[in-house]
Amino acid sequence: MKKIQSMIYPFWIIISFFISIFLMIKLYPNYINNEFPLFTDLTLLLFLPAFFIFSYLLIHLLGNILGSVETINNKLILLIQTFLIFISFIISLNFMEFSLASRIMLSIVFIITSSPHFIITKILYRKHYSQI
Repeated sequence: MKKIQSMIYPFWIIISFFISIFLMIKLYPNYINNEFPLFTDLTLLLFLPAFFIFSYLLIHLLGNILGSVETINNKLILLIQTFLIFISFIISLNFMEFSLASRIMLSIVFIITSSPHFIITKILYRKHYSQI
């Protein structure tokens, strides 16, 4: 049973990584010469969470790499992760062609709805390395 539990974390990272990249490639919002702009707006409902999940995965992996460096403390890692989440928020605003208020609201909603993935990843990471 412990062997199966120790395999969940790497499997979770790999599957999440590939699914989020697949969704980002397939559902990238293209508003230029688009016959169905409403469909493009609807694809944002899947694209933005996939984008934030991908960002959270990169932030998590970067935090793990920086955590292994002994000269960097946890407060600095948290500051770097917060800054990278803010950068992904700013980047996400460029994917939409709505008013600025709508873009900000949608990005905040999708950051919040994607954050459970980051929390689950952290929990699996702690369980994985507490068993090794």
